[in-house]
Amino acid sequence: GRVTWIPGGPDGPDGVKAKHLNQDSPGVPGSAEAGDGFGADVRVADVNGDGYPDVATGLPGENLGSVADAGAVVVLPGTARGLTGTGAQVVTQNTPNVPGTPEKNDAFGRAVHLADANHDGLADLAAGAPGENGNAGSVWYFRSAPATVVSPNATTTFGNTLLGTTATQARLGTGFAD
Repeated sequence: GRVTWIPGGPDGPDGVKAKHLNQDSPGVPGSAEAGDGFGADVRVADVNGDGYPDVATGLPGENLGSVADAGAVVVLPGTARGLTGTGAQVVTQNTPNVPGTPEKNDAFGRAVHLADANHDGLADLAAGAPGENGNAGSVWYFRSAPATVVSPNATTTFGNTLLGTTATQARLGTGFAD
């Protein structure tokens, strides 16, 4: 998969200047592999407070070591010249201070969402993993910080236990409403 950024011009979108980004792009962590699902869900907002829109995208089929389809989320920074891989940040359940352990078919990043949940002027990241804990599913909330894409030290996880819902095949984190 890939994410394509198409800048606007005076006559509308300018496809000639389109830029395609994936895990083989300079600065983007990892390497593109069949089935990763890079671009499975895409959201745009200013995460780091620099005034430029950043892009969060899920890779629900990303393998983490020998764990198949554990999933990941990549945040691509926006700049005055558009979207870039330079400074991109990947978040997984293997990222320090992120709760949980990656499991086969978690599909972390199946759904992503950016919104300023704490009203500090920065878009915060939510990532869903509908396959978490045998398809019960979970959602992670990452609070953003200035000059940082996401802060794993400020992570909260919501699952069926915290929410008091039925776990069996709930697939919490399959998608987010806008």
